[in-house]
Amino acid sequence: MRHDLCWEVMAVESLTETDPREIGPYRLLALLGHGGMGRVFLGTASDGRLVAVKIIRVALADDARHQGRFRREVAAARRVRGAHTAPVLDADFDAPTPWLASPFICGPSLQQVVDARVAGDATGGFPADAATLGIAAGTLPVEAALRLAGGLTAALDEIHGAGLVHRDLKPDNVLLTDEPTTTGVPLSGGNGMLVNDEGVRVVDFGIALATDEAPGSTRLTRTGWVVGSPPYMSPEQVEGAAITPASDIFSLGSVLVMACTGASPFAGTSLQKVLHNVLHLEPDLSALPDRIRRIAEVCLAKDPAERPGLSQLRDLIGHVTTSARPWPSRVMDLIGDQRADVDRILGPADEATATGAHGGDEIDEESWNSRQTDPIPFTVDALLPEKFVNDLDAEYLQVAAGPRPVEEVGLRSLVSVLTSCGCSQVMAGVYLEQRSPNPPILVSVTVFPMSDSAMASMVYNFLLQGDSWHKKLTLWSTQSHSDGSPRLGDYDDGFFERGYMRTSGRYVITVRTLRTDLSAESWLFPYIYAATTRAWRSIGPENYRRR
Repeated sequence: MRHDLCWEVMAVESLTETDPREIGPYRLLALLGHGGMGRVFLGTASDGRLVAVKIIRVALADDARHQGRFRREVAAARRVRGAHTAPVLDADFDAPTPWLASPFICGPSLQQVVDARVAGDATGGFPADAATLGIAAGTLPVEAALRLAGGLTAALDEIHGAGLVHRDLKPDNVLLTDEPTTTGVPLSGGNGMLVNDEGVRVVDFGIALATDEAPGSTRLTRTGWVVGSPPYMSPEQVEGAAITPASDIFSLGSVLVMACTGASPFAGTSLQKVLHNVLHLEPDLSALPDRIRRIAEVCLAKDPAERPGLSQLRDLIGHVTTSARPWPSRVMDLIGDQRADVDRILGPADEATATGAHGGDEIDEESWNSRQTDPIPFTVDALLPEKFVNDLDAEYLQVAAGPRPVEEVGLRSLVSVLTSCGCSQVMAGVYLEQRSPNPPILVSVTVFPMSDSAMASMVYNFLLQGDSWHKKLTLWSTQSHSDGSPRLGDYDDGFFERGYMRTSGRYVITVRTLRTDLSAESWLFPYIYAATTRAWRSIGPENYRRR
């Protein structure tokens, strides 16, 4: 049975005296998890990005088999680019301790959610509320389970589109997060569908198989090994038959059942029993809600040819309601606990320390809640970084930036509200993707300085009225005025874009991202998403704090 490739993610823990402090260019901050292969650390890059750094155990570093597995994981992950997976940012196979770094994703695994539920039931820690707990003894209610299914389908679309089969889709390798939805409003893509991700991330490509390898390839298999996690394997994996993308669809069905019931549909008292169940048992899905049961039934067909393709699966899942809180309260609590642990590890030095206009001045974040106490000057240098690097390692350079009169920010109704609130200028900026083989991505940003945080919240809520808040805002151009500030952009409708909006103290911060050829191709979403996400984290008063 395969056991050394599993990772146990636990609560964020402080480093011990024997833990490394640096790996490659990354400073290590805390321990995130461990497994037979090694450990995963929380780290920070030189630009302040939080990363997860996976390190092979010293005892295995010289083992050719584990080295090969590690190299395959990096190679596979680098082939996949998308919003529902964790890309490899950097890796070093030849270091004394081989390592790889990927973006840190704040959120528990699906397995942790189930385990926490079990603990909660034992202690009375969770309310016995059917709307919260879902069906019977299950974990996710219907809408959350559909959101999970949608996220897993999108992740598999990215993985299969890169020519890979994951082969180890299981609850431990599925992370639930709220990061995309708590900070932005999803926009519609060129196909008219919402382009927000569902708060799902699929990780660990350690045993992924390239579909361009020979059919029936047994690479990574050896006598006595089971390649995969038995309760979530497909029948063809158990039999050692040809592995196709349909294998991941079967695993998705098993994961979905587990999310709603707390156990794999093929659970057994021994490995042999589990494998027998996968091959021969028709699982009892009668306890599942109708919508979930219809999805699980077709995914769990024993014959790969009878399972749905991803397009059919999306049709079965249907539309999932967009929400600022994508998961039940107990899942959101786990996310909040992990975020609090990270904040504790980062400590006050990262929370409020950068130099101000006079150098070395300590900044209290609450000070920018009001114009009277805000020490941040209304300048390009203070509010907008010169450049930023997104999680796909693309660099964006500031090409135009400066104050613009409020009359230019958007529709007359918005201008009227801003004027009545005493806002006469905004800080506008444009960033352009560098060294791209395709037409570059453009990021248009606007920072609204309001009198206080209450006024900022009012403007934020005004913008949210209606379905298309972004249409009320100007998209700035790369062309600049003599002072370097951007000119108004002239764009038609129909292109594919991503937008985020948030408040930070008395500031309202908006980001709109599109490709400069105004393409409406939906495959652009992961790249546009990554640019937007990094932009909203980089601009605003936090930029001044980091200086």
